[in-house]
Amino acid sequence: MKRITHNAINSFVLAITAIWFIYRFHNIHSLFTEKTALSIFTIIGAAILIHGIKFCRLYLALYDIQLGLKVCLSTYCKVTPVSIILPFKMGELYRMYCYGRQSGIVLRSVVIILLDRFMDTAALVTVITLIWIFDGGRPSALIYFLLIFLLFSVFSYFIFPGIYQFWQRHLLCAKASEHKLWALKTLGAMDALYGEIENVVKGRGVILYFLSLMAWGIEISSIAFINHITVMDHAGTVISEYLLSAMSDRQSPEFNQFVFVSVVGLVLLFVILRIYRVVAEKEDVK
Repeated sequence: MKRITHNAINSFVLAITAIWFIYRFHNIHSLFTEKTALSIFTIIGAAILIHGIKFCRLYLALYDIQLGLKVCLSTYCKVTPVSIILPFKMGELYRMYCYGRQSGIVLRSVVIILLDRFMDTAALVTVITLIWIFDGGRPSALIYFLLIFLLFSVFSYFIFPGIYQFWQRHLLCAKASEHKLWALKTLGAMDALYGEIENVVKGRGVILYFLSLMAWGIEISSIAFINHITVMDHAGTVISEYLLSAMSDRQSPEFNQFVFVSVVGLVLLFVILRIYRVVAEKEDVK
C-alpha cells in the first residue's frame, strides 16, 4: 500500500511539473535566439558547476543519515527540477517527502532541507546586499524582510538553550495540570527540533554557507560574463533582475535560460542513473 501511495505521489508531482515546464518554455526558440555558442556553453558549464556544488552541500548536510552517494545523487536529480519549476517554492515539500522517505528519519530530513534552503537564502541575501552596496541601487522590501527573518532565526538559535532551561525548571516546579503536561510536551518537541538543527549546523554550518556563496558567485559571474560578450544592458541591472527572479516568481530571460538548462541536464542525468541501476541489477541476477 505504501509503495502504491509513493508511486501515485511521484506520478502526480512529476506530471504537474512536466505540464508546468512545457507551459513555461513552450516558446523555447525565442529563449536562446540572441545567444552565441559561447554564451550557451557558459550557461551549461555554470549549471554543471552550480548543481555540483549544491549537491555537495546537500550531501554534506545529509551525511549523518548515510543515504549513499548514488541514492542521494539520483534523488537530487529527481527533486531539484520539481523544486525550481513549480511556483511558490511548492517543490520544497516534495524534496522533504522524498528525502524523508529515503532516510526513514522524517524530522531530520525536513530540518536538513529547511537548513539547505536557509543557507542558500542567506548567501543570496548576502550577495544581493553586497551588489547594492558597491553598485548602487535600493534594496527591495523583500530583501529587508528576508534579512530580518534571517537575523531573527540566527538570534533564536543562540538564545533557545537558555529559554529552554528556564521554562523547563519553571514547569517542573509548577503545580501539576493538563496545561503543564501540554507545555512540557511542546517544550520537548521544540528541544528535539533544536537538537536536529544543532546536529547539522555544528561543525558544518559555516561550510554549508560558504558553499552556497560559491554557487551564487559562479552563477553571478556567468551572467556578468555573458552580458559582457553580448553587450546587453548594464551588468548590475541584469544581475539584479536575475537574483530577484531567483527569489520570486519574476522570470528574467537569463534566469529562464539557467532553469531550462538545469532541468534538462538533471533529467538526463537521472535517466542515465536509472538505466545504470537497472543494468547493474540485471548483472547481479546473472
